[in-house]
Amino acid sequence: MPAPPTQSLLTFEAARRVVEDHASRLSPGSHETLDLLHAASRILAEPVTADRDIPPFPRSTRDGYAVRAADLAQLPAKLTVIGEIKAGPPPGRVPTLNPTETFSIMTGAPVPPGADAVVMIEYTSLQNDCVEITKTKRVAVGENIVAQGAEARRGSLVLDRGTRLNEAAIALAASVGKSRLQVFTRPRVAVLTTGDEIVALDGEIAPTQIRNSNSYSLAVQVQEAGGEPVLLPIAPDEPRRLRQLIEQGLQADLLLMTGGVSMGRYDLVEQVLAELQAEFFFTGAKIQPGRPVVFGRVRVARAPPPARFSLLSITNISSAFPATRSQPWSPSNSSPAP
Repeated sequence: MPAPPTQSLLTFEAARRVVEDHASRLSPGSHETLDLLHAASRILAEPVTADRDIPPFPRSTRDGYAVRAADLAQLPAKLTVIGEIKAGPPPGRVPTLNPTETFSIMTGAPVPPGADAVVMIEYTSLQNDCVEITKTKRVAVGENIVAQGAEARRGSLVLDRGTRLNEAAIALAASVGKSRLQVFTRPRVAVLTTGDEIVALDGEIAPTQIRNSNSYSLAVQVQEAGGEPVLLPIAPDEPRRLRQLIEQGLQADLLLMTGGVSMGRYDLVEQVLAELQAEFFFTGAKIQPGRPVVFGRVRVARAPPPARFSLLSITNISSAFPATRSQPWSPSNSSPAP
């Protein structure tokens, strides 16, 4: 029989760092292209750049009047209202502002050529075709205006590869005309529960048995972290079938094994993993409950070659060590797999 792993007991913080360190070394894998809404919560696999300046014109941030700051050197002051500028005017329909004139302007509208500030409507008083600027403080150049390209220049990076696509990122992608995005495929995370006392949800249950709830708890955590859970059949306390299921689980990117860890059963799992030449990074964490938690990797053959490593984690309580929260599929700090 292969030698059992050397016992390594870490603090919870140290154990978590080990998991995250090894997870960060994983290559992010393949990618797929999805419609914008379906890409939400996924990891971006391509850089997204601005297709034009953002904003594409000097934009008013207030309802009020577009003015020349030089006309308001002395306050109060009166200006002639020569028109109104709404948001979204046709191209070429924004006239130039001349001295002592002003345009009524809406929030989000383009500031006309010649204007260099916007006075909020609260600081004005309209009388016929004249407006009196009643503001007591000096009007500064650029006041209430977002300059063209202030948020992004055409061709500049707005979303980097590896970004998790939350609502703000989706909105930003939409603002630069991206109706589809290239995202990394979800990593497959196999979940294997062990033990003769565990019964499937719809199975016949004896007084001394319990239903398989841990697998479903872990599966939900995997989904929330961005992975694709793969629920395997319950592994009995029998070496051959246990090995078959472990080998099946190791075809995924991560194998989570969960179940009661009595010494007899742990010896059985340990025996199978030793036969598979598993490398253990730690074999316990200083937490209660959850002390007998194991984390390691197994080199497995894939089709097509070459072989690669699959991570594995074994815990007796699904909430004791949140391996699925380590986000081993996030490519933001990833590097090629060994």
